Amino acid sequence: MATMLLDSPKRRRTSSSESTGTMLSIAAFAIVVLICLAMLSPIVWTAVQTFSSRESPSTVAQCSTLNDDSWRLACYDKVVGRSLPQPAKGANAPLFIHPSR
Repeated sequence: MATMLLDSPKRRRTSSSESTGTMLSIAAFAIVVLICLAMLSPIVWTAVQTFSSRESPSTVAQCSTLNDDSWRLACYDKVVGRSLPQPAKGANAPLFIHPSR
């Protein structure tokens, strides 16, 4: 019985250090996986943006049939998804309300 009492703390320390080592290995693996995903995300993002922004040729062909230059350019901008240019000197500045005193 005395040998059982002496052996049990050693076993606990061994299993505790093994579980700590296992947890550190899992954490290191998770960090490596996250770093790899972070390195691949710009590639995936670019591919998604490239393929989602392509329009059907018939839409571009319809724009090319317009005779008026400004209407044709506006049509191309609409097909490509460009927004209208912002006005100069901050005409669309955010609203700032002074706090009441």
